[in-house]
Amino acid sequence: MLEAGKDRPTTEGEVELHFGALGVNHDVVIYLASPNSDKYDKTVFLGGLTGRNEILNGHVIPGTVRDEDFDR
Repeated sequence: MLEAGKDRPTTEGEVELHFGALGVNHDVVIYLASPNSDKYDKTVFLGGLTGRNEILNGHVIPGTVRDEDFDR
């Protein structure tokens, strides 16, 4: 997981996610993978600004926020 303000991703242990009272937070991207199987290769995206969340197959780098993201 790559946290805002960090130079390197967190690859093990626990990470605390902070959610503000107004819902504003940084985007969070979590990559789940297993060296033994592609079955568990997933990307979890939590949008801090829009609240958009997705679970995608593979290692996906999410794009920028678009107007369409607010229509969901």
